[in-house]
Amino acid sequence: MVLREGDIVRVDYTGVDEKGEVFDTTLEKKAIEAGIYNEKRQYKPLIAVIGEKNFFEKIDEKIRNAEEGKKFSVELEPKEAFGERNTEFIRMVPMRDFKARKLTPYPGMPVEINNLQGRVQTVSGGRVRVDFNHPLAGKKLKYEIEIKETITGREEKINALIEKFFSLVPIEKIKHELKSNTLEITLPPETANMTPIKKALAETTLKYIEGIQRVRFVEEYTKTEKKEDTQGKNREEKTQLKEEDRVQTKEKKEKTARATEKQTIKGK
Repeated sequence: MVLREGDIVRVDYTGVDEKGEVFDTTLEKKAIEAGIYNEKRQYKPLIAVIGEKNFFEKIDEKIRNAEEGKKFSVELEPKEAFGERNTEFIRMVPMRDFKARKLTPYPGMPVEINNLQGRVQTVSGGRVRVDFNHPLAGKKLKYEIEIKETITGREEKINALIEKFFSLVPIEKIKHELKSNTLEITLPPETANMTPIKKALAETTLKYIEGIQRVRFVEEYTKTEKKEDTQGKNREEKTQLKEEDRVQTKEKKEKTARATEKQTIKGK
């Protein structure tokens, strides 16, 4: 079946460099075997929208003509992937810039400078050479791909797009409701600064899901009741009891003193 623009699919893939080493995969077992497993990552098929440039152009073209459940591979030249290496992206950075950030650079250390991701190549005296090329720049790559599922049904597509764009937010924290031709999505507080993501989700939804004319986002904040400070209350009660005991002891001593005084007077 030839996929059309706007179709939503789940895709498994594994990327291999020219040495045959796996550098990225959606399969947990392969990540463990390759020694690149990341416990913070969820290993599951990637949700992709055909026509939305989810992959490199050559891969997108191959996916359009792929069959669900059948594996295929795509080989990419450097210019079709992360580009050729560029010597202009290798720069010398003063050591003082690292010291100002309380960093001790070493070869291979990943860094971020002026919003650019790089890797330290050498450290010599007061200068540090940093390579801002992509780690895979200049390399031929091969991707092994399998379309696991083509998502159909409006509700299923809505769920898939929400999962795709808010992949870092627990799905159980997001609710949605379709009211006539309006999709209302209720989001938790941690999405407050995700405006570009909300915009991308809204635009993709309006473009590819039929019957939806409007997308509305609602940020939900729930009042948190303060827990009773039982420890503080217990300390207060103990302090009060101690004060009562002190007062009672004082009164008792005064009463005993008065009684002794009366006996002394009678004795006289």
